[in-house]
Amino acid sequence: ATSGDPAIPAGDVSGSALDLGAGIYYNTQDVYIGLSSAHLTEPTIEWSDGAQFSLERHYFLIAGSYHELTSKLSLNPSIYLKSDGSSSQLDINTNVIYNDKLWGGLSYRLDDGLVILAGLELMEDLKLGLAYDLVLSEVASNSFEVMLGYNFKIKVDTQVKTYKNPRFL
Repeated sequence: ATSGDPAIPAGDVSGSALDLGAGIYYNTQDVYIGLSSAHLTEPTIEWSDGAQFSLERHYFLIAGSYHELTSKLSLNPSIYLKSDGSSSQLDINTNVIYNDKLWGGLSYRLDDGLVILAGLELMEDLKLGLAYDLVLSEVASNSFEVMLGYNFKIKVDTQVKTYKNPRFL
C-alpha cells in the first residue's frame, strides 16, 4: 500500500491551536505598500491521534506603483517578497494595462521561474486572467492557471447622521 503525505492526518482526527496574523497596508492613487506576517504565535497543532504539525512564522512585503503612459495605457510594476526568516522568495512583476480592460505582463521569480500573464474585463466587475508559469529550476514543472474574479461593490455610508427628538425642539 502507498502511504500519503505524513503531514496530512489519516482518518478522523481533530486538533486546534491559536494562530494569529497581522498586517499593515497603505496606498495612494499611484503607490501602494503592505507588510504582513502569518503564524505570529508559531502554533503547534496537536492532533487527537498524537501527531503534531508546527506552523512557522512567515513575513510578506508587497509594493507597487501605477504610471500612466498615455490616456489609455498604464504601466504597473510591483514586487512581492515572502520570507520565513531563513529563506526568501522575491517576485518582480510588471503589467501593461490598456483602457482599464485588457492587460498583459511578466513576473519573474528570482532563481525559479518566469510567468507570462494576460487578462481582460469580460463585463463590468467580472475579469478573466490567464497565466503560464515557466519553471526554470528542476524542482517542478510548468503550469497553466486560469483566474476568474468578480468585484463586489460594497457601499459604506460614512455620513454622520443626526436625529432630533421633538421633546427637545
